[in-house]
Amino acid sequence: MDVMRDYVRSVRPDVMFAPANGCWGYAAYDSQIMPSLEGYRGDFLNAWRKICDEEGVRMGLYIASFNGNWGPPEKRGYYICNPKGEVSLGGACHNSPWAEEYFIPFCKEAMDRFRPAAIWFDGTCPDYCYCGRCKARFQDLFGKELTPPTNANENARINEFAETAFVNAMKKISAALKAHDPKIMLCFSHAFTDPWLRKAGDYADYSGNDSCNTASLKTAQFDATYRSTCGVPSNLWIFDQTIINQDADTERFPTFHLRPRPLNLILAEAACQLAHGNRVTLWFCANQNGSLDHDKPVVGKRLAEFVRSRAAQCVGNESMANVAILGSQADNMRLPNRSGGGIWGLTKGLQAQHEILSMNHIPCEVVHDDTLAERIARYDLVILGEIEVLLPGTAEVLASFVKQGGAVFVIGRAPLVAPPTMVEDKSPTFLGLISTPAPGPSATPWTRSYRRYEDGVVTYVGRLRKTDIDCQVIERLTEPNGHDAGPLFVRAPQGKGWAYWLLAESLSEYVEIPYKSLQPAETEGEKVSSDKRLRKQVVAPHPHLRKFLGQLARIALGDRWLIESDVPPGVEFVVNRRDNDLLVHVVNHVPGYEPERPEVFFDEAPLLADIKFKVRLPAACKSVKALFEGEAISFSKEGKMCQVCIPRLRLHETVSFENVLKEGFV
Repeated sequence: MDVMRDYVRSVRPDVMFAPANGCWGYAAYDSQIMPSLEGYRGDFLNAWRKICDEEGVRMGLYIASFNGNWGPPEKRGYYICNPKGEVSLGGACHNSPWAEEYFIPFCKEAMDRFRPAAIWFDGTCPDYCYCGRCKARFQDLFGKELTPPTNANENARINEFAETAFVNAMKKISAALKAHDPKIMLCFSHAFTDPWLRKAGDYADYSGNDSCNTASLKTAQFDATYRSTCGVPSNLWIFDQTIINQDADTERFPTFHLRPRPLNLILAEAACQLAHGNRVTLWFCANQNGSLDHDKPVVGKRLAEFVRSRAAQCVGNESMANVAILGSQADNMRLPNRSGGGIWGLTKGLQAQHEILSMNHIPCEVVHDDTLAERIARYDLVILGEIEVLLPGTAEVLASFVKQGGAVFVIGRAPLVAPPTMVEDKSPTFLGLISTPAPGPSATPWTRSYRRYEDGVVTYVGRLRKTDIDCQVIERLTEPNGHDAGPLFVRAPQGKGWAYWLLAESLSEYVEIPYKSLQPAETEGEKVSSDKRLRKQVVAPHPHLRKFLGQLARIALGDRWLIESDVPPGVEFVVNRRDNDLLVHVVNHVPGYEPERPEVFFDEAPLLADIKFKVRLPAACKSVKALFEGEAISFSKEGKMCQVCIPRLRLHETVSFENVLKEGFV
């Protein structure tokens, strides 16, 4: 009780979450509806309720919703079935009466017992089911038998079917619980995360996740970017406020998810979320038995102080990034095993594109089709990174955007344009951009090619493609042995705008190939031996390819860039607005990657000196100031350009350019 009270009193989270049930599928109290595990009879929930009441802090409930064991054996009709008709205990069928007969009554029981201000539903993902109900419904809707898919079009049909059932289940649950308590706040945790590219719905009050539950600042950076435009307010947990402690008494202080990290890594994740305008609410979920690790109040207090010192100038800010990375909903629906591991392949590609731009200091947004259509007027450049299929409506939006003066940057094969269930080889290509695989380069038997970079390093650039369309060649690929492999980067006019096209599958190359340099013996023999140690230690995409792709993106962007800087790639720039002020957030992500072994994580963020950058403003600026770290910045102005120098950067600084947005951004 003392540790619990100390946590609430010192941290004062906006809402203190405790589990009403868990991923294991059992109630954490003596429920009359859901079975309880031995020893979990609600004592700690009653204790949390009492402490929250006495300290004036709202209490919330964590409920594992769409996964786990759903009740006693007589409830087997709720479970999903595989194609053989075998029951799986991994989740509930969304076309079954599970929600009305079992899950909603359990939620109402927990609400009546513990009076929560909010519920955070975990495990909210669609799933495949081949039970009798699903087969009958599929037959009624499509006039076909529900069988395992054999091609991408059939994948899309089944994914759309599962998606509809899943969204309807969320809406049904939300409506029932809102009727029971109109003030309850609901979050379906994974519903609006990046893998699903799902349009936000009014059945959820906020987007929440424990995505800051990972020792990867790149992941946090991407997550923060996506959530800033996902359509519902984002309230993120810094889930496991546990610092590395080799002497931790894990037997006495058990944790369900033991993911300790250094304090400054936790603060850096919070800084990243705040920079993108997301709220870090400090909503903390206790262990399944209600216990807290002994250092959580200490770490939680430091985190709370950090977040609250910045929230007023960060939360709710509007993104001003003028570059969009599109995540294709059509590609998403055509994924095999979308509800399982298939979804993560698409996310990996989106994360790579975001990483490339962010580490080249190009502020960007990651959006799906619906968000793109809503925000298209804000962008100067849209990137289509190896997208295979575009929805016809999205292709129309983009074609109009380019013809009116915008630019698109296509990487690899140009996407086909068709509904996800009706794609054919003869489907039209986006903007008529047609290409075929190029023959292999002269020095290798496969179709991957390579180039020499500025410092002499030679590395792959990706599988090449060739095109016969009328276009301007910006760069040809000359291989290290002098062989001309043909056009590499081209552009084609489209009305008042341009379609830029990288004729290589460089994104796949970046994602799939770890850091390594290809050094042909006849040209770079000495370079190989000197570079072996570095290549063995660093497991990350090749920095030369990342820099090259960033250079191409800047060519496509032209003079419409927002930020220019030559600081290390681990420094992130985020541009957003608050009222009429333009804010440039500078976040320290150094080191730029996180090694796998936790003992090498940094315990203190390295100070970076002389962070210099240029910012393009919509109007002349009279006042520039730093908001958080108390540094006296220096700056010089030349018309609508401003050059800034932050003398040293700890974790997160924000530079405010006051009153420059009265006339909008041009």
